[in-house]
Amino acid sequence: MRWVRACIVFKEIGITKYSLDKWRYKAVFIEGVHWVKAPDRKIYYNMKEIQTWIES
Repeated sequence: MRWVRACIVFKEIGITKYSLDKWRYKAVFIEGVHWVKAPDRKIYYNMKEIQTWIES
């Protein structure tokens, strides 16, 4: 898995932090699959799973 910050998702795919947050809060993205909260309390996103979600 490749866990990255929202800024990398934006650079690679073009999805804004606002959209990522919205999908996370509305439970479109599943914790542990699409995103995780690290011990440093920062949110990281799984690029592979997000790309799979886009393609579905």
